[in-house]
Amino acid sequence: MLLESIASFVFDVARFRELSLERFRLEINHRSAGKDGEGWLLTGFARLPFPVAGVAQLFAQHFRRFITRQFQEMQILSAIQDFLSALSHDATMLCRGTRQLPTDHAPLGGVDV
Repeated sequence: MLLESIASFVFDVARFRELSLERFRLEINHRSAGKDGEGWLLTGFARLPFPVAGVAQLFAQHFRRFITRQFQEMQILSAIQDFLSALSHDATMLCRGTRQLPTDHAPLGGVDV
């Protein structure tokens, strides 16, 4: 009973039982390997249905919380803003034909260019 209560957090155990009764399939076949009748080939097939709706829902909730938190903290937008600002600054300097950084711009990684 303890295992069932732990598993119920991940997927629907009742649905798993239902699917197992309806769709579980196990096949084992054997046949002769050649015309001479020496040796056998053994093949197997198993189908064990697994209710993925609960797992998919759990993943979707986690992903939704992650994206919501990122937008709330504006980390993504801040990183994009920093990148575009640096790109704009680099483009301006390339158009002027100089490689010097302005005094108010901190060098990348503390290395002076």
